[in-house]
Amino acid sequence: MTQHSDAFIDLDRTFSQIPLDADVSDDTDLSGRHNRHGELRWPNLLTRNRVILLSEAGSGKTAEIRNVACQLRSQGKTSFFLRIEYVTSDLEDAFEVGTFDEFERWLASDTEGWLLMDSVDEARLNDPKDF
Repeated sequence: MTQHSDAFIDLDRTFSQIPLDADVSDDTDLSGRHNRHGELRWPNLLTRNRVILLSEAGSGKTAEIRNVACQLRSQGKTSFFLRIEYVTSDLEDAFEVGTFDEFERWLASDTEGWLLMDSVDEARLNDPKDF
């Protein structure tokens, strides 16, 4: 009998920046706009103030983002992972890595930290403002 393992497998994934023009709207097709020059990896992304990862459902974003939050914590850094869909209804229970109490202490400090968020399905949000 084969046992299931919850161990994370690091894919050493690369990311591409999508350059946006001033005329981009919600109807703009972003496929094909990624830039292969200067591929980015997690250490690059973690130096930025804000990053949005776009990828197909089932590509492993959730596991990877959760793992990054855990890795940062194992290095003694402040990090959190939470689900967007739970933030508006029950922020205290939205944390999968870290706790609400730790989050409040971090907000009151001047310590650098990472807030990594993911959503099962952004379309399930009640209002676009929730995002």
